[in-house]
Amino acid sequence: RAHPIAMALMGPEQLELLLGQLLQPDTVRAAEATLEAAPGCTGLAVHNLTIRHGSKSVANNYAVFAQGGSSLTLSGCDVKSETGSGVAGEGASISLTECVVHDCRTHGIAVYGDLLGESGFGRVSKCRVYGNGEDGVLVRGGASADVTKCEWWITGSSGLS
Repeated sequence: RAHPIAMALMGPEQLELLLGQLLQPDTVRAAEATLEAAPGCTGLAVHNLTIRHGSKSVANNYAVFAQGGSSLTLSGCDVKSETGSGVAGEGASISLTECVVHDCRTHGIAVYGDLLGESGFGRVSKCRVYGNGEDGVLVRGGASADVTKCEWWITGSSGLS
């Protein structure tokens, strides 16, 4: 098992995580994502990472979270949240390519506008989304998404909503 990785990204830095590491904190505090892009953080790219999440919180309960004004790209990642959604963006731009997002308690992928009126955008391509408690891909609150060549099955609600 790989050692936990903790990171806080402030501002427009660029970070790439490579080589198929496992990202799974031993303990996740309430309302804390396993991987989070801070407001205004652009250019965060994560490749071939296994991400696991569990949080005591009922609010902002995401394995991967992109905050307002940030941009986050995931490729070849495997994401699961035992207590919330797999990947979420609020007023952010998120892009997933060839990812597997599965067995999340709520949504697999959620794209939202934020409370300040920032519209969110999600690009989801060639992903497998399955076994989630609610929607496979949810788009709400003034957000938009481009979902292409994806597969989803066994979701509690809709594949795409």
